[in-house]
Amino acid sequence: MDTPTPQFADIVLRGTELDQYRKDPSSISDDRVSDDIRIITVAAQSGNDGDDMVQALAQTELGICYANGTGVERDLAKAARWFEAAAERGSSDAQNRLGICYKNGYGVEQDYAKAAQWYEAAAQQGDVDAQHNLGTFYANGTGVEQDLAKAVHWYEAAAEQGYADAQLDLGNCYTEGKGVEQDYAKGAHWYEAAAEQGDSDAQYTLGACYHAGQGVPKDPAKAARWYEAAAEQGDAEAQYDLGVCYTNGEGVEQNWAKAAHWYHAAAEQGDSGAQYNLGVRYANGEGVERDLAKAAHWFAAAAAQGDAAAQHNLAVCNEHIQAQAQAQAQAQAPAPAPAPAASSGKSGGCYVATAVYGSYDCPEVWTLRRFRDTTLAGSVFGRGFVRAYYAVSPTLVRHFGSSGWFLRPARLAVGALVKHLQRRGVSSDKYTD
Repeated sequence: MDTPTPQFADIVLRGTELDQYRKDPSSISDDRVSDDIRIITVAAQSGNDGDDMVQALAQTELGICYANGTGVERDLAKAARWFEAAAERGSSDAQNRLGICYKNGYGVEQDYAKAAQWYEAAAQQGDVDAQHNLGTFYANGTGVEQDLAKAVHWYEAAAEQGYADAQLDLGNCYTEGKGVEQDYAKGAHWYEAAAEQGDSDAQYTLGACYHAGQGVPKDPAKAARWYEAAAEQGDAEAQYDLGVCYTNGEGVEQNWAKAAHWYHAAAEQGDSGAQYNLGVRYANGEGVERDLAKAAHWFAAAAAQGDAAAQHNLAVCNEHIQAQAQAQAQAQAPAPAPAPAASSGKSGGCYVATAVYGSYDCPEVWTLRRFRDTTLAGSVFGRGFVRAYYAVSPTLVRHFGSSGWFLRPARLAVGALVKHLQRRGVSSDKYTD
């Protein structure tokens, strides 16, 4: 092409104004936009007395306007026609854009082979977008015969120009040994090049490299740093792995609250591992206030994705929730009046045992109720114990019945008592007060 002319500079300026208008419509007046479109259209149609460089640029800019509906009614067919006109005059930008039109069927019939032809025309001129696009076509066998070596060639051409997506893809090629000899160090090199430009996928993958010591020395602190960089951009996998780092104190100081924060961020995006771990945090009160309902919610979310451990924990969690509800209902009911000495000594529910076993009607509680009515009720001391128990236990269960520190020792003590009574012959058959 010829040396740029003043007309070329004018089209560049007007194209820049229209690009700014697309980003912020309030930045340029509608009259100025109309004037820009008019001047660009004239240049696209006339070529400014045969200046191919000006005409190709104007045709490309006009195609962009029709593709985006900038100052004109959106019309993909017209956009494709203007891109083709500019592509025929050698504009690498237009060639790549025309390739995109054929790839996606924008304004033309979808044709992968034609897309590949136009990508290659632009790539040969050094267009970085086209080089990456052509590399992807060769990697997948789209519009061309699959050729991983050619994919690597074009990825590398774009990567050397600083194109982050190509750097990431080239890193994957070296890591997986696709189209090149496997080389973890080169893979990590290209991941870092893309990560430094803010590519979240590369940041996460580089973090994984440092975590495993793959292609770089193992460094938990650097792993956590790159996970965090990707997590801050919303990468769910990075958010989950950063949560694991804070859970285990790997590369960062252990922090349950931060672990729960990142698990929650990933869980909201549907990561089943994060959903499960967040359920565990709520079940145990680690980094968050203990909340069995929230634990059940996240276990259910992970279980719905087929997580077997979550399915098991969901069942256990629901049992505890049911037990708490039953225990609280009994604790809130009026305590029964003490039985007279001559009566059988029957009383109300076994509050602590019900909280421990989750049910008033189960073999262990039947054993305790039978012992209460057949043994304790038959003596003055036994009846006194029963009255004292029913004076205290409802309050204990109401305030502490959902607390692990209360239920764990209570379960041990009550379980030992039940076994002792059963060894002494107290039946565990179904019992009705």
